[in-house]
Amino acid sequence: MLVAEAMNRSPAAVAPDASMAEAAALVRRTGEEHVLVVDEQTLVGILCACDLRGAQGEERVRERMSAPVTTV
Repeated sequence: MLVAEAMNRSPAAVAPDASMAEAAALVRRTGEEHVLVVDEQTLVGILCACDLRGAQGEERVRERMSAPVTTV
């Protein structure tokens, strides 16, 4: 399988300074399990729905995201 066949062409994205509450709302709204973390059009991390568990609402995405991200 090629990457192009498996990739999502319209992924959900959130800013690193967004609150975890905002990220949780985005995950609920889109149904996505993984959300790209983008800072000024640069991919800086990825946030998994599992990263939301136990997060405080005002905690920032940058505190829980996985980084760095490897791209192909």
